[in-house]
Amino acid sequence: MKRRGIQLSPRHKRWFYAVSMTLFLSGAAWVWLGWLAERDGARAELLRSLKPWMLKLHGAAAMAFLVALGILIPTHFKRAWQARRNRTTGVFFVTVMGVLVATGYGLYYFGDDRWRSAASWIHLILGFAAPALLGLHIWQGRRELRP
Repeated sequence: MKRRGIQLSPRHKRWFYAVSMTLFLSGAAWVWLGWLAERDGARAELLRSLKPWMLKLHGAAAMAFLVALGILIPTHFKRAWQARRNRTTGVFFVTVMGVLVATGYGLYYFGDDRWRSAASWIHLILGFAAPALLGLHIWQGRRELRP
């Protein structure tokens, strides 16, 4: 941590970004493999066999991401809030992450197909938007730190 404990250290940045990228890419790969399997009859079985592995990787990355996000609460979140820095995009990003956690949970445990379908679409849309939201938060934070 730097700049009064708000900015992440280079090592923490690398770890957080690697976990975030793994989470995003594994989810995107799962969606892409499903789309390809519907259109490519010859390789459909191979593509379908890869989907569970992407889902397992996505679940593992989601757990690692939650740990990474949790580590930021007593340091990054708390200190930035007290310094009144980048609150809007921070709260928005954390809210979106909360909805992604809830819809991810719902994809496994909602019994009703309508609820599960709604959770799926919300999770998909917010999941694809998450890297841009994180980028916006980082950009805004760096902009605020400039003299």
